[in-house]
Amino acid sequence: MNMKKLTDFCLLIVALSGAVTAVYTLLKWVLTKNVSWITLLSTLVITAVMFVFFYVYFFRPIKSSGTKLEAKITTGFQSLNNTTKEIFEAVREIQVTNGGSYLHPLSPRSASDWVVGNSPLVLNDSAKILVERSGIDKVVSENKNELIAELEKLNLKTAYDVQLKAFPQLGEFILDNPAIEKKIKDYVYNNPTIEGKDKPISFSDVVFVGSIELRDAYLDKYPKLKEDASEENPKQ
Repeated sequence: MNMKKLTDFCLLIVALSGAVTAVYTLLKWVLTKNVSWITLLSTLVITAVMFVFFYVYFFRPIKSSGTKLEAKITTGFQSLNNTTKEIFEAVREIQVTNGGSYLHPLSPRSASDWVVGNSPLVLNDSAKILVERSGIDKVVSENKNELIAELEKLNLKTAYDVQLKAFPQLGEFILDNPAIEKKIKDYVYNNPTIEGKDKPISFSDVVFVGSIELRDAYLDKYPKLKEDASEENPKQ
C-alpha cells in the first residue's frame, strides 16, 4: 500500500468516526433532548465538515472519473462512426467501379466501346443513344448543380481529374437515390443490348456514359481547366 492510499484510508477512518459520532449525537438529541446546544452545534459543524470531506475526496473524483469515461466513450463512438463512414464510402465506390463490365471507370478496354478519340474522350454514336434512352442525360442535367458542387469539394486541378472523378461521383449519387437507381437498372434489364454493340449493357456502362456528360458540364463551368489541358498538351 503506497503512501497516498494509506493517507486516504486514515482520512476515511477519521471521517467515518466523526460521522458516527455526529449521527449518535443527533439521535440522542431527537430521542431524549438531553444534549447541550454547544454539543448539538458542534455536531452540526462536524456533519458539515464530513459532508465536504466526502465530496472533495471521494464523490468529486468519482464524478470526474465518470465524466472522463463518458468523454472517452463519446470519442470512441465518434471514431467508430468516422471509420464506418469511410468503409461505407469505399464500398460504395467499389460497387460503382466494379459493378459492370470494367474494373476502372476509364479502362481503355471498356471505354473504347463507348468513346472515340483519346484527347479528350468523346461519346460515340452508340453511347449517345444509350445516354438518351437510359435517361442518364436527364439525371445529369436535372441534378447538375448538386453533382458539380460535390466535385468542387474535391478541388480538382486538371480536366483529367474531372474526367476521372466524374464517374464515381455520379455512381454514388445514383446509388444514394433509389428511384433513379431503379429506373436505370430497369432500363438495363429490359434493354440488354443496343444498336452497334454485341456485348450486353451494364449498369456501370450507363454510369460511365453519364459521367462524360457530367465531365463536360463541369468543364463548361470551369473552361480554364480545359483550356490549360489543350495549351500544355495539344492534340497530336
